[in-house]
Amino acid sequence: IVVAACSGSSGGTGGTIEGTNWKLTSYDFGGTDTAVPAGLVVDATFKAGQVAGFSGCNVYNASATVDGAKLTVGKAATTMKACEPTATDLEASYLANLGNAASFTATADKLTIYNKTGKLVLTYAAGAANPLEGEWLVTGYNNGKEAVTSPMTGTELTAMFTPDGQVSGSAGCNTYNG
Repeated sequence: IVVAACSGSSGGTGGTIEGTNWKLTSYDFGGTDTAVPAGLVVDATFKAGQVAGFSGCNVYNASATVDGAKLTVGKAATTMKACEPTATDLEASYLANLGNAASFTATADKLTIYNKTGKLVLTYAAGAANPLEGEWLVTGYNNGKEAVTSPMTGTELTAMFTPDGQVSGSAGCNTYNG
């Protein structure tokens, strides 16, 4: 008698991946499915052979080839902003997992991405795109005299918008929140 058994999953079953803004809810970190830390945002939009979004610290884009349930993502190009360690660690894990994508399952409200061994590495929820969420460096502002001006040299103005509708940052001399 020969008995054959399969262990684990073979990966995704496909679906429609384009046309939705996918917001990351969990990711593989050191072999453990880990929730995205509160206050941090990672998202992905697949369109015309590309994937782009915010990776927790920087904006990214990469090639993305979909063939049935197979998904191949190229090396991501990102901006190079330095962030606090939690965001930096999230971004490194996210981009590594995205680069290891091999298959996916997409439904109307959820996207799951698997690596080549069939291990779940990224889970997203469908959501409206909110380009404000995340941390921003102010490079210009309205000075109240119908002109946009740059911050003073040596001054850093920031704004961090969170999914729960809060904003905080540096006004150059003082911090603020609301």
